[in-house]
Amino acid sequence: MFTGLPDFGRPERSGVAEGYVAYEQPGMLSVVPTSLSPEPLQVDQYLQERDGGIAQFTLVAAGFSFETGTTATDPATDPTTGTAHSRPAPLGEGWVRLVAPADLRLPSTALVPQPCDAAAGVVLPTLVRLDGVAGELLVGTLRAGLRTLGAVALVTVRGVAARCQGRLTVDVDALSNGIGPAPVRPAKLEEWARAGLPGVTVTEGPDDVHLLASAVVDRIVARLAAPVFVDEEEGGWQFAEQVRTSTFTWDLTEPVMAVRLLRLTCDPVLGEHGDAAVRPHEVPPLTDGREQVTVHSTLPAMPAGAVVASVRLTAPPALPVRPFAAAATARLVPPTPASATLHLAPGEALAYDLEGSVVLETDQAPRTVAGQSRRVTADSTPVVTPADLGVRLISAHATGELLGLANVTVTARARVAEDPAVFVSRASLSVGDTRAWLAVPRGAIDVAVEAEATTRGPDPRSVRQALPDAAVWLDPFSFTNPPWAEPDDRVLVVDSAGLRVAGPKAGADWRFLPLTAGPARDAGGSPQLSLIEAAGLAMLMVTTSLGVSDAAQETARQACVAAGAAADVRLSVAPFEVEGAVQLLVLRDGQMVTLAAVGASNTVTQDASFSTALAESDLATVKRALAGEAGLVAVHYLLRVAATGPQALALAGGSGAVLVVTDASTWRV
Repeated sequence: MFTGLPDFGRPERSGVAEGYVAYEQPGMLSVVPTSLSPEPLQVDQYLQERDGGIAQFTLVAAGFSFETGTTATDPATDPTTGTAHSRPAPLGEGWVRLVAPADLRLPSTALVPQPCDAAAGVVLPTLVRLDGVAGELLVGTLRAGLRTLGAVALVTVRGVAARCQGRLTVDVDALSNGIGPAPVRPAKLEEWARAGLPGVTVTEGPDDVHLLASAVVDRIVARLAAPVFVDEEEGGWQFAEQVRTSTFTWDLTEPVMAVRLLRLTCDPVLGEHGDAAVRPHEVPPLTDGREQVTVHSTLPAMPAGAVVASVRLTAPPALPVRPFAAAATARLVPPTPASATLHLAPGEALAYDLEGSVVLETDQAPRTVAGQSRRVTADSTPVVTPADLGVRLISAHATGELLGLANVTVTARARVAEDPAVFVSRASLSVGDTRAWLAVPRGAIDVAVEAEATTRGPDPRSVRQALPDAAVWLDPFSFTNPPWAEPDDRVLVVDSAGLRVAGPKAGADWRFLPLTAGPARDAGGSPQLSLIEAAGLAMLMVTTSLGVSDAAQETARQACVAAGAAADVRLSVAPFEVEGAVQLLVLRDGQMVTLAAVGASNTVTQDASFSTALAESDLATVKRALAGEAGLVAVHYLLRVAATGPQALALAGGSGAVLVVTDASTWRV
């Protein structure tokens, strides 16, 4: 079981906010944003004498923060009410765009999506330029008190990929040609996956086409796609051009991070109070052709592995007044903007080619990588993205709990075609410095990410862990056999409230494994169970889940304290998986036989949904079972702890696998 990430299939509500359970700490709520909150809107009007006339333009700057509906990131927990702790969900890349009524006649170029890095919870200011009457019309509506501007943001959030049996192989060339360059809506991509995507092969997969499609889409989207706007307000995925002849393979039973797409809106941008700050400027006329260009960057900081980053601006010759090219270079030190001056002819319109580059460290001499050159017209404040520099960023974050135990170093290694050098990006994380970004070339192949944790003290010990080629989110449970584990002879085992809990004597970190199951229940406590009879046919529909309620965990926690755990003991679910399918069994001729088998949900509760037709003889048996007679109908889960070490062995009871049975006689209770 892949722990430490939110599961977006089971929304929960605490006393403060709505979010998703973060299963590395049961009871912890991973709160996702619910809306955009605007920063004060800035409107700057400019008048400038240019080329014998008066140029008039308006710059509109709109910034946003993400609202989660709670002002506390870790409110106090009340054991009597079950109020959960909460924390913001880690956010990834995304896009933001302004929206406006058609009556404003804003040019389409002013409303194009702009990239944003939402990891810090704040969207960098979104800048648009309006020329002539468009700016005047907007300012007039704002001064009249009309709230005309809105915003839409698409943000990615990390989750848990669907898991099932099988092995997935993706031919990137065939997949890219089959899907094409156009953006795809998430629902449409799921539909294509169910029908069969070109270049996608699954061997030994499950019969459930919906589960298989979810598992396939989760993996190809996380590795090959980027969030984009499909139309003015709806989001989807766009598959970028990859290195040709590339092939990726996944074991669908292995845990992988997924990428979820959130759509957030803000309408109007002005918010509840306050007006836009409209500031007029009179700019001196251009007398000598010097153009001051201020380069903004979406880089949150200089990424690890980057020695220096720069942007070169080149204005091509403009005959007859300027028969030579004009060039200037701006060195980037993000997040501070950089400036450069282009020497053009007096009164010449501003137009130049922008090309970004960055020098990256390798195991040999440093290498320079560059992005694609692009033409910029009439824009003295261009925005540079990592793609403009020829790199992509891998974000790395370590929790405070992990950094309290060890210092962490995250390293990314990559190669590019026909170059023997290995690009190396290395970032150190420690208390007070929990976040970093690693740069790798955009065209890199064989990207490998690894984390190393080293305990502090007179006898430091280290552990290394290979990680996916994606955003890194580390906690104490991200490492296999960590050096901060307790010795074997101090592991205690407590069975309480349907849970088996194991942990170090006098220790605060204990893991549990569920030993009971039952029907899943709705908000009113009714079981998700139906027995339908019509026209001589009968159908049994039931969803079962493992028992891991907050009340059971609190009871088990008290039992652990009584058995010798620390007073502030924390219970965390053990990394486990369901071996094979979950089976629905019925008694026939004195023996239990399999009536149906389905894949579990791969969440900590491992929901299993059965919908099966019943023969006449089985119908009578099911009715007796649901009336309270034991031993006739049951659902079997076979759990295997997906870890090694003394705690894992103690939880598995030495057998390696634990059978959890829920008898149908208890389902109506």
